[in-house]
Amino acid sequence: ALGEGLKENRSLKWLSLSGNSIGDVGAQALAAAIIENRSLQCLRVDKSLHNTPGGKALIEAEKVKRERGERFGIE
Repeated sequence: ALGEGLKENRSLKWLSLSGNSIGDVGAQALAAAIIENRSLQCLRVDKSLHNTPGGKALIEAEKVKRERGERFGIE
């Protein structure tokens, strides 16, 4: 649900999901949405997610956005 909403959103610049258990499946869906979203510049997630398949998907999404010249970072 969050991923679908993020795909359509054109005004959100910063999103914090710290303290939310989005898990691998949620993070992977979020990564796909981030690639489509052109307004989001910063995403904050729990550090425990960083070394998981979902975390790796988010890092790949960050790379895609930066390769397109978009300003984006994951904290």
